[in-house]
Parts: sequence; C-alpha cells; structure tokens
Amino acid sequence: MREAITKQFKVKNTSNGNIILANCAATESALERMVGLLGRKSISTDEGLWIESCNSIHTFFMRFPIDAIFLDANGRILKIYHELKPWRMSWIHFRAHSVLELASGQSNQLHLQVGEVLQPCSTS
Repeated sequence: MREAITKQFKVKNTSNGNIILANCAATESALERMVGLLGRKSISTDEGLWIESCNSIHTFFMRFPIDAIFLDANGRILKIYHELKPWRMSWIHFRAHSVLELASGQSNQLHLQVGEVLQPCSTS
C-alpha cells in the first residue's frame, strides 16, 4: 500500500475458510496508524489496511469512501461500517482491538457478518 508499510499478508475468514483479501498491510507504528490511507486516491478491491490498537477512526482528508470492520482481540467482527464517506467519524467501540479498512462496498461483496472471525495468514 505504502512503501513505509512493509508487513503484507492475506486475510482469512475463519468462519468459512475463505481468503477475503490477497494483499493486506498492517500498521506497525503510531505514525502509520495516524496516516493510514490518507494521501491515496483509491484502494483496490483486493487490498486492505489492518490498523491495530484502534477502536475508532475518521475519514478526514480522505478522497474516497471505505468500509471499516472493527474487530475484537480474537478477530471477531464487532461492527461493520459500510461506505464510510470522507469527513466522517466512527463511534468508539470499546471492545475493539483493531480495524480493517477495505474498498467501499467490499464488506457486502464478501458477505461479511458481525460475529465472523477474520485472521491474518501467510502470503504463500
């Protein structure tokens, strides 16, 4: 996604065994969490950004809408925001441990549901 974000992996829905993302990046620093998808013109349907230690997001200064999936410490989906437009904020989800940001509409396309479990897996 960005040159500074080097940790790449696939994301698997362990509830049904499907790989939902072929190209996901994870933030590893406070700066990466703060920057996130800012500065990008779009995100493709096969990529995502996994932001750890996160229970709320905003889309200030973003150029495109996204889907945001809030996950607990075990990867269980707590809340899905569909097509979160630029200049919006999510609620604070106190049980959330991370958020997975996807291209707008992807959570519906992938038929993701609250309660399913998402986990990173190797790229090979």
